[in-house]
Amino acid sequence: MNNLGTCYVYGKRCTKKDEGEAARWYKKAADRGFGRGQANWGLCNKWGVGVEKNGYEAVKWSKKAAEQGDATGQNNLGTCYADGEGGLEKDEYEAVKWYRKAAEQGQESAQYNLGTCYADGKGGLEKDEYEAVKWYRKAAEQGHENARKILSESYGINTKEE
Repeated sequence: MNNLGTCYVYGKRCTKKDEGEAARWYKKAADRGFGRGQANWGLCNKWGVGVEKNGYEAVKWSKKAAEQGDATGQNNLGTCYADGEGGLEKDEYEAVKWYRKAAEQGQESAQYNLGTCYADGKGGLEKDEYEAVKWYRKAAEQGHENARKILSESYGINTKEE
């Protein structure tokens, strides 16, 4: 169900792009307790993909996914705390906690977010350019474009691929 939702989001594997259908399948996966489905359903609510934006639902489903150990859900929950979304009080410490959990599992957006927290000294972290570069590099090596850009422009570092 989750994979079918992803096909509809991107119009892959004999499906046409249809955000409403994607949301419907993600919701089915989420309702059945599948962590990645919960994370994706949370994202649908956060960004208004196939449904009306709803920050409260975004937090609810991201939290369910995060608590199951889903890295995408953990990163999503981190961004909800960083932005103070869906009734959450803005909390950079909680954001860093969830980014780290996801980053250590290899989630590229969380690696980028954690790198940014180190670069800016957010969430109780001291500014540490070495740690920032470490996490940016991990994200860039997975294809994260913003991480590649920051490494190149701010630090004069290219990834292995470059």
